[in-house]
Amino acid sequence: MRQPTGFLREKELIAILGIALILTGFVGFLLISNYHSLQKLRDSALKQYAYEFETRSWSLSNFLENQRQKIATIANAGKLELYFENKALGMSMKYGLRATILALEQELIRFVDQQRLQDRCIYQRLAIYNPQGDLIVDSGPPLSIALKDRRRRMSLLRLPEGFYALQPAGIKEQYFVYTRPYYFKTQYKGQIVACFYTDVLQSQFIKSGRAALFTGLFAPASQLVEIQPGPPLSFPPPSNNILLPDKHYQQWVAGFEKAEPVLTFESSVGNTNLQLREIASAKMIIGTTSPRTLLLAMVLLFIGLLGAAILIMRMIAHNLVLQTRVEESSKKEKDIALKNKQLQAEIEERKRSELERAKLEVQLQRVQKMEAIGMLAGGVAHDLNNILTGIVSYPDLLLMQLPEDSSLKDPLQTIKQSGQKATAIVQDLLTLARRGVVVNEIINLNTIVNDYLQSPENKKILSFHENVRIVTDLEENPYNISGSSVHLSKTIMNLVSNAAEAMPEGGTITIATKTVYIDRPIGTYEEVKAGEYVRISVADTGSGMSAEDSEKIFEPFFTKKKMGRSGTGLGMSVVWGAVKDHQGYIDVQTELGKGTTFYLYFPVTREKMKSAQPDSPIEDYKGHGETILVVDDVKEQRDIAQMIFSKLGYAVVTVESGEKAVAYVKENAVDLILLDMIMGSGIDGLETYTRILELCPGQRAIITSGFSETDRIRKAKRLGARQYIKKPYTLEKIALAVKTELCGSESHKLNNTDSTTTSQ
Repeated sequence: MRQPTGFLREKELIAILGIALILTGFVGFLLISNYHSLQKLRDSALKQYAYEFETRSWSLSNFLENQRQKIATIANAGKLELYFENKALGMSMKYGLRATILALEQELIRFVDQQRLQDRCIYQRLAIYNPQGDLIVDSGPPLSIALKDRRRRMSLLRLPEGFYALQPAGIKEQYFVYTRPYYFKTQYKGQIVACFYTDVLQSQFIKSGRAALFTGLFAPASQLVEIQPGPPLSFPPPSNNILLPDKHYQQWVAGFEKAEPVLTFESSVGNTNLQLREIASAKMIIGTTSPRTLLLAMVLLFIGLLGAAILIMRMIAHNLVLQTRVEESSKKEKDIALKNKQLQAEIEERKRSELERAKLEVQLQRVQKMEAIGMLAGGVAHDLNNILTGIVSYPDLLLMQLPEDSSLKDPLQTIKQSGQKATAIVQDLLTLARRGVVVNEIINLNTIVNDYLQSPENKKILSFHENVRIVTDLEENPYNISGSSVHLSKTIMNLVSNAAEAMPEGGTITIATKTVYIDRPIGTYEEVKAGEYVRISVADTGSGMSAEDSEKIFEPFFTKKKMGRSGTGLGMSVVWGAVKDHQGYIDVQTELGKGTTFYLYFPVTREKMKSAQPDSPIEDYKGHGETILVVDDVKEQRDIAQMIFSKLGYAVVTVESGEKAVAYVKENAVDLILLDMIMGSGIDGLETYTRILELCPGQRAIITSGFSETDRIRKAKRLGARQYIKKPYTLEKIALAVKTELCGSESHKLNNTDSTTTSQ
């Protein structure tokens, strides 16, 4: 029986040796890893604190540079130059010089009042002195004690441009000023002096960091005006001293170092001679533990672990046989428990995955619906509007050529009106994708309802639902609202269509209007805020909706209607978009088997409806041979524009790209450019107009596009293209825009026709 004992001793030695080597390597790895980690943490903390300090310094630099530039605008202003010009001409205070001073004073007062930080004024005073120290003009209030003395004021004269501190003897308050000399025709004529509120600058920019013992703004002696030399300032310095002498800084640092280790930070403040400095506690930034101390502690720990490991392994080796059997049994139990846990975790993970996948599928469906709308609207709007231009514009040209009694006039008007309705449908798609009603007119909901009930669209709906009848309950003389009659008419049409589809066996649709005042929020579908509204309701006696359907009723493409009669499910989404574009609210009341009522709330307006103006004769829009350059990548668009302008008496030149437009303008003068904003290849309208302005500054232009007004269109308008015409445009609209632009004056009127073209 001795053989097993010897075998166990041999195994014991091998195990002890192996474990000792593993522990040694592991602890060594911990030593090196912790040493480097601590060093990186200290470096990172120091860099982060330095970055925060530099950020504060940059903020102060940016503020001072900004104020320097703003005061420079005053120095370069025409009023100050006019004052010295009048004075040089010998003008007296009685004959005009006083008026110049008063105008300059008002400019200084306005400037001081506008310069604020968190609603606190930045400047105490902004003044201009002559070379003798006399006040020319200031922003008020009356002179402070420090500046009443002419000798003290003289100390600020002829100083180089920059920021200074002024603290005359006997005065506790320190003044932080910016001064710059003023030269008129190379002669020194005075000094501009701006006095800041020191407490505002200190509270906003000279802030201490989280570990700061002291933070201050220091300056060389040349920046400290009339500050008397003397013994070093005691610490801390007076709170009203914003600029501190450089010579005290090192003394204060040495004083702090006697108590604890410190770190110092310095940063130049912009282009000034000032420096922002901070004395910070080293232990608050990088901690108190040194990497060397940690290394020594880890070495001692390593030795202790190695000794303990050897002792433990000797004790374990004596019980190795028994433990092996116990471990085998325990291992089996653990394996079973582990597998059970893994199985349970896998089941729970699958449940979570299913829930997450369901949520993601719902979100994805919503995103795909909205993306489909955006792709549909953005993809067809430009091209479809280009196509519709022919349908909208050619009838105008044909009507000009027909005699008054022609039988073709009515069909041509019908074609034109159909094209305009198609344009409105494209605008519907853009409403879904972009939102925003571009037409704002004063309208009455009763008029919209009555016009809709007489429309072919309503008759078509009723033809599909012969057992449905519509009744109205319209309030007499409700308030007007502001919005788009086209969008609101389509909103009513979609609600009526939805109601008719909900009554397959027939029923009654009730359309009602009423002016209501809501004194507290109401609503079951969405909260209607307090206010005064004109409410229109559309109620049916149909089957009603379930709670699930009512939640989805306004989602794009959600529909239970018969395809071919009622569209593709965008109608109720258009309702939602139109109401929101009018800053309105929607409430829905429905019950299965009893019907549904939609309530739409629109804010009232006290403005009156404008009376329709008579159409102006075509002669009012004709030109006198002016040259118009038409830039459009679509040939049909160029042809239509050329025909319109030729009929109106203009000389027309057409090109198909921005590059050709730039080349043409380089060689030829034109009176006006009709410029398409989006072109298939090459540079777009904005880049074309920018290049043309480099060749011909002030060149007049009109922007056209099939899209809604974009940032690039607004930028082109800021460059000088004052008008934007949305495609497709009618002859009257484009003719009025061209005539208005060529006249170049808002006072020009075309026989009672408004000269401003909107982006409808």
